[in-house]
Amino acid sequence: MKGPISNGYPNELWSTYRVLEIIRKEFGVTYHQDYVGTLLHQLGFSYQKPKRRALERDENAIETWKTETWPGIKKSAGKRA
Repeated sequence: MKGPISNGYPNELWSTYRVLEIIRKEFGVTYHQDYVGTLLHQLGFSYQKPKRRALERDENAIETWKTETWPGIKKSAGKRA
C-alpha cells in the first residue's frame, strides 16, 4: 500500500479517518471512524504519535551532555546518597 502522501495527504501520518477514506475509495465500503480504529487494533496496529523535536535541536550538544555532563551529575549524586 502507498503511504499517506502518495494518497494525496499533506504528511506521512495515518489517522482512522484517512484509513476509512481509503477503504471507502478502494472498496466502496463505509465504516464508522471508531470501528476502523477497532479493526486496525484487531489487525495488530497500534496508536503511535510521532515525537516532536525542536528545529533548533543540537544533536552534538545533546551527545556531549549525555557522555560528559550527565555522568558527572550522576557520580556526584551517588556520593550524597
